[in-house]
Amino acid sequence: MIDDLVEAGESLLSALVLEAEHARIGDERRALEARLAETEAFRVQSQSVSRTGSWTWNPMDPGVCAWSPELYNLLGHDPETTAPSQAAHLERVHPEDRDGFQAHVEDLATAGQFDLEYRYRLPDGAVRTVRALGRRVHAGLCVATASDITDRRRAQAQARRAHAELAAASRLATLGELAASITHELNQPLTAIVAHAGAGARWLQAPQPERGRAKSSIEATIASVQHAQTVIASLRALARKSEPERRPLDLDAAVLEVAALLRAELSSHGVELIVGLEGRQAVMADRVQLQQVVMTLVMACLEGLPNPLPARAAIEIQTGGLPDGQVGMWIGAAGLALDPSRPATPRNLLEARPSEKGLALMVCRAIVEAHEGVLRVGEQAGRAGYFEIGLPAGAGTR
Repeated sequence: MIDDLVEAGESLLSALVLEAEHARIGDERRALEARLAETEAFRVQSQSVSRTGSWTWNPMDPGVCAWSPELYNLLGHDPETTAPSQAAHLERVHPEDRDGFQAHVEDLATAGQFDLEYRYRLPDGAVRTVRALGRRVHAGLCVATASDITDRRRAQAQARRAHAELAAASRLATLGELAASITHELNQPLTAIVAHAGAGARWLQAPQPERGRAKSSIEATIASVQHAQTVIASLRALARKSEPERRPLDLDAAVLEVAALLRAELSSHGVELIVGLEGRQAVMADRVQLQQVVMTLVMACLEGLPNPLPARAAIEIQTGGLPDGQVGMWIGAAGLALDPSRPATPRNLLEARPSEKGLALMVCRAIVEAHEGVLRVGEQAGRAGYFEIGLPAGAGTR
């Protein structure tokens, strides 16, 4: 009898322990489910705030695919009517980006990861730019995220346009300073055209026409016309407001073009322009913007020259290589010590607070830095300072 009671008690105790264990396991499971739900809610909210959607798929079974709620929003699909699939995803990729997107997704099984920027085009015609990061977790699972960067790209485009407008305004201001010299530079070939054309006409109207001399006059007229065309083309390019366009550029040739406009202006102030070019210096750059930098820096050096000027005053532009492999350009007063008390010396300009000239120098620095280069002030014996520009060398630099 006692043994039966003991056995019954032990059975009851075991049942109570088992029930308590089940209750504990249930509590832990509910706590885990609550934390999981909280984590999932946090993930959904984070994706919504950051405009980042995610999706998973099995490269071995295209039918196995899952999308996050935010990816549904990015794609403009209704989760109630559209099941996740690679085909439905591809349908929203912009036609121009579709082949590249599909190739990266298909290659993920072997490449292991991808980093891709492309566009979605929605049924209402809206276009969204996204950056996607993908990774293969294992043979049967790939995951990827797509972040909406449309606003960022739009802001960057607006900033580029604003920078281009500021650069154009700075170019026009510099051209305004050169107006008299530009007029003189154009008057020279125009006067020569009239003179040579008149001489040719006289040789042809003579009792015994001098065809050889008339031919020489016509050739001289053509050369003067070409010179005028070159000057006008340079002015039109500098005055044009357009987006920067970086392409392979012969830096020395670009310097020579703008030197033709600057030489007359400096000469009117009794200052010589010396240009020293060291071989062919090739860079990837926007021609007009770099010519703007040269014009602005030369005019700044002109303002920094001592007053009164010495008998032979000159500003020099030199190009050559830098020790770090970059292409260098130096602009400063040749053999003169610039007056460091004047606000237009190189160091004062680069360190000054924004002003008319200070703003122009800020534009120059922004242009050079946009070309992955550097604008700084170098120190050299006999000078208070000179502008030094370093630009990455392009193909063709010697």
